[in-house]
Amino acid sequence: MGMMPAYDSYVIEQMMKPEYRRIKIGLDRVERSLGAIASGCRHASREQLLTELGYVLAKLQEVEMLAEKVEDTVFWESIIDHIEMLEDIRRHMVAEIRWELQSDRHCPVEA
Repeated sequence: MGMMPAYDSYVIEQMMKPEYRRIKIGLDRVERSLGAIASGCRHASREQLLTELGYVLAKLQEVEMLAEKVEDTVFWESIIDHIEMLEDIRRHMVAEIRWELQSDRHCPVEA
């Protein structure tokens, strides 16, 4: 088993602290939600998928507000990077679904 870089190890250690539990849970929920939306794409209406992605946005905003209270700059930056990555995925999914709505084709979002 390889060595984990010190930065990654530090971030994981910080995330496990009780005071950051809500941030970790929020990020985990967003990741699971995005995965479920992507895998359930063919079984839900596009409008429902957009609604679900709206809920994801609200959760990301909630996590971002929690992150504002983090005083550790290194840890804060890692949280913001994670949020931005998830926001990029969400935006891509929204764009794909909207494109599908406009072109009236089946949803192309893949897991």
